[in-house]
Amino acid sequence: MSAPDWLGLPPGAMPDALLVVDISAWQRQDELNWYELAAHASAVMIRATEGKHDTDVMFHAHRQSAHEHGLPLGTTHNAYPRLHSKLDGARAEAANYCHAITDGGGAVTALDIEPQNVLPGGSPGDQWAWLDAWRGQVRRMLGAALDPWLYLNEDIWRRVLGGSFGGREPWPLWFACYYGPLWPPPIWPAGMPAPVLWQASGSAHVVGTAKPIDLDWLLGGEAALAEFFGAAV
Repeated sequence: MSAPDWLGLPPGAMPDALLVVDISAWQRQDELNWYELAAHASAVMIRATEGKHDTDVMFHAHRQSAHEHGLPLGTTHNAYPRLHSKLDGARAEAANYCHAITDGGGAVTALDIEPQNVLPGGSPGDQWAWLDAWRGQVRRMLGAALDPWLYLNEDIWRRVLGGSFGGREPWPLWFACYYGPLWPPPIWPAGMPAPVLWQASGSAHVVGTAKPIDLDWLLGGEAALAEFFGAAV
């Protein structure tokens, strides 16, 4: 598999990775050419909700466009443990997400935890307990077999979560690391398993978008696309 020409990478630079874009209200419909996106990306991750009450204002339009153009999709929830620090807060955020996607959330569910939104002063165990409470509520509402991804960066993994799962059930990881080229992947932090999805840029120029956008690589290529999105290239 070769890198898309417009990325400017050497031919054959990506033998086993597929392009995924992730979008939200930061991208308006008139800034996206869905025909081009569907031609170049293998899947799209769309932000559905934030916190306990908010639905992304572009979620339904983005989801409809992805369906119309045959682009496999997943959906994300932006977590706010700093505002809803109790485990009941995690469950309420999960319920918000589940209610928003009842008429279709795609094949993948992901929880996005940003450094500014972690539990203030919480230990790694406290942080993991909050995340696991969110996952548990999602499973109760959407199905026990669901295996949500966790979006994080190196600071979250090392400083906030203690650099390990702490003996808990692992999460499939969606790892953000912009320090380097768009390919090959970086060396993953110590103790962290290889992620499913690597966010290689938060400001890439992707064909089909009018302004810079997040660019991700689905590691594992066609097998990963089939496993997680139920789709084939």
